[in-house]
Amino acid sequence: MIEVINLIERRMKLIREEFKKKIEGIPFWQLESIFPKNREYSSQEEYVNDILNKYEKENFLYQFLEKDLSILKNNEKQELNIFSISHRFLEGKGYSENQIEELYKFINEVRILIKKWYSSYFGRRTIQADTRVDAYELKINPNNESFYLWNMFKLFGGTWI
Repeated sequence: MIEVINLIERRMKLIREEFKKKIEGIPFWQLESIFPKNREYSSQEEYVNDILNKYEKENFLYQFLEKDLSILKNNEKQELNIFSISHRFLEGKGYSENQIEELYKFINEVRILIKKWYSSYFGRRTIQADTRVDAYELKINPNNESFYLWNMFKLFGGTWI
């Protein structure tokens, strides 16, 4: 399971580094107009770190990964958040096709590693009573499988997207 945790931590670090590069590409005198200061900072580095920390708290993908990391580290038996990210949601957030494809490659890597550790937790998707919902799930989940986590009292399951 440490492989999955390391993979997610690397992705979170990459998200932070990519945003930091964007910030560093902006002249310091323009930073204040884009990212208003909340307080006085002793250095530009402190100001940039504050911007990065705020970005981590507001970026949905970073938040999903942080929650999933917590689930894995605490050995909680629940569905990972990244398995619920839909293509349409990403389009709505302004992701390009290339960015969406890259994210799904990452999600697939996580899925493969989890399958390696918990192969018995992947199973057939539960058929939905509403035929429209069922058709939509099959559209976004052509492999027709769900990811299940077992705990002593309940079986948690979710559609793999």
